[in-house]
Amino acid sequence: MSGAQQSSAAAEAAAAPAKQPLIMQYYLLSWYAAKYGRAWQLDCGKAALSRASREDSVIQDFRAFLLHHTAEGNLSRQEAVSMVPALLLDVHPHHRVLDMCAAPGSKTAQIMEALISESSASAGGFVVANDANEKRGYLLVHQLQRLGLDNFVVTCHEGQDFPGLYDPKQKFDLQRTNVFDRVLCDVPCSGDGTIRKNRNLWGRWAPGSALTLHPTQIELGLRAAALLRHNGDSIMTYSTCSLNPVENEAVVAELLRRADGALELVDCAGMLPGLITRPGVTSWEVAWQARTAKGEARAALQWFDQYESVPTFLQGSRIPRSMFPPSDENIRKALPRCFRLFPTDQNTGGFFVAVLRKVPGAKLPGRDQRGLNSYEVAATANGERKPSRRAQKLAEQTQDTPKLNESIEDTSAKVVKQTYTKLRADHWELIKDFYGISENFPHVSDCGGARSSVHRSQNCFFSLNGICLFYISQILDTGLRVFARVQAAGKVVFRPTEEGLEHMLPFITKRKAPATSTDFLAILTVPGNETKQVALGLEHFSDPLQDAAEDVRANLGVGPMLMVLPESEREAAKARQLPSALPVWLGDKTLTLLIDKQTRDRLAHASLVT
Repeated sequence: MSGAQQSSAAAEAAAAPAKQPLIMQYYLLSWYAAKYGRAWQLDCGKAALSRASREDSVIQDFRAFLLHHTAEGNLSRQEAVSMVPALLLDVHPHHRVLDMCAAPGSKTAQIMEALISESSASAGGFVVANDANEKRGYLLVHQLQRLGLDNFVVTCHEGQDFPGLYDPKQKFDLQRTNVFDRVLCDVPCSGDGTIRKNRNLWGRWAPGSALTLHPTQIELGLRAAALLRHNGDSIMTYSTCSLNPVENEAVVAELLRRADGALELVDCAGMLPGLITRPGVTSWEVAWQARTAKGEARAALQWFDQYESVPTFLQGSRIPRSMFPPSDENIRKALPRCFRLFPTDQNTGGFFVAVLRKVPGAKLPGRDQRGLNSYEVAATANGERKPSRRAQKLAEQTQDTPKLNESIEDTSAKVVKQTYTKLRADHWELIKDFYGISENFPHVSDCGGARSSVHRSQNCFFSLNGICLFYISQILDTGLRVFARVQAAGKVVFRPTEEGLEHMLPFITKRKAPATSTDFLAILTVPGNETKQVALGLEHFSDPLQDAAEDVRANLGVGPMLMVLPESEREAAKARQLPSALPVWLGDKTLTLLIDKQTRDRLAHASLVT
């Protein structure tokens, strides 16, 4: 559970009474890098916490606290060890980062936070969050939108076939290699490291899952390496939630062999003081279990300590040489630089991480830096072996999927597929004129159009210049929603959204009215607004707001308007997690709040707290 920013959520958690029910005890993770916020571990499963909350009001309040701040983007909840790969990437605000197998998005959220700093606005860094499964991709979209940031884009590609970027410095030609500063390669795996929390895995696990996933894991790792820049400062992490060497050290060894000197293993020891780790192993055996007919007893496990011991009919096609310890002594000696995390060492899940650096000026051999050929030709004609349906299903089920916040799951299931296009010029002119968008708003980029995009539901998104320039394909989501299209009296109107208002406010010069914190409280706590939007008469607001609203209506007409706090009150509002402005609908003699119920309830609560 990591803090998204220095917020009242962290302060509230830190100030909680020391004496709590045992199920609620949590502690600070000393190894979590302070520059990324704070992280606490709660030694309680999600299901147990949910059950206990039905019987204890204190636990119920605590769980409600977690749900609320998770939905608001102040907290992210995930397995503690799952935070390690993003920390080891050492992301800086100017980095281009690829999260190759990103869903459900917890690691991506860490990366997005790392890209933010006081000077990050002009640094140009961004993260591409990719996932091969479109349904999981939309879950990823929903998770990232909680953060209210505009430095990401979500794509849907097979990771091993990720196309690259269209680089503006190369006349927008597709650059298939050497384009990212950091790549997080958290690959699909058998998930046997999660066996403590994933009870269903006990009945489904079989050694064949790792054997089937191994070739795909290598292909993902090789593609990640090819996409890395070769400037000497570009690194990738390879990680799994498995403890099987076939999915871990064997894959890393094969990446080093096929990179032919273009990759080197970084020694991870001591990178995260306080985290108990074990070095990567250098010797292991490979297990095989023959399939039996339904109803028959399972066949006995067979163990092979070297490739030559494998039966001929299994060699290459089912058990390739790359699954065994490497014959290259230099590669074997490097493997302890990886590290393993054991559940018994620090009460965590089982995990494996390796950090690889691309050697300065080096390239992997082959076309598009595919690397050296594998030891043997696989059974399929194109030299690739795709995971079986069983292995794919197992890999998806063992991913760290968030289940604490039921509202997130429910919403993600209802997400409608969107298609992004450039914002129409006439729509941009309409928005610009309607709100008096200042000329210094950076809406035009070198790619020849607005930096915003609009999809089928006619929401307008603001995206970082760096993302727009690279014309990434297969986009599921990108940027920050700043305007939503509505129909009013037969006319097209774009209203500001609450999540994008802080970004747009400095550039809006029209349709604004000065407000006080008392005005905010009045509009947020209108009687009867529990189930529907309720208009409030102008007479209930301060005189300056009334005068400004009447002036807007007389000169610009009814429609969306912003209630804006003066500069002198904004710091105090920020400390209470209140925005600097609220979007409202200005009627003839009324104002109606234009935010969703959940956000309104949160802001109303914050307004009432003194």
